Amino acid sequence: MAIAERHDGIFSFTELSETELDQLVDLVDSSWNREAKFYVASGKISFSETARRIVAVCDTPYSNVPEHRVGIWRWPGPPTHAAAYSDGSTGLISPEEYADINKADFVDVASTVSRKPSRE
Repeated sequence: MAIAERHDGIFSFTELSETELDQLVDLVDSSWNREAKFYVASGKISFSETARRIVAVCDTPYSNVPEHRVGIWRWPGPPTHAAAYSDGSTGLISPEEYADINKADFVDVASTVSRKPSRE
């Protein structure tokens, strides 16, 4: 979202606005994925890149998407990791594809942004 909203089409994790950082904190603090870690590419990313590449990824594989269904019967799909790409699209990647990502090129969002105070 940050890439699409910028007039220059360039994303850099270190140059996010307060609003963008708040959106990331909301993602990190979500009860749906509190145990997961999210990684965002550490360098500058251009929305106009010709090579589609992963710019954000979740470290936790989930089996609830895609859900397989036949009639009234449902069962979990294979474990997959959520990923966001430099062209603005999102998708799912296998644990093997996740393992092939060079994590040194990514920043752990939770260790970088401040968590919101407890809502209790």
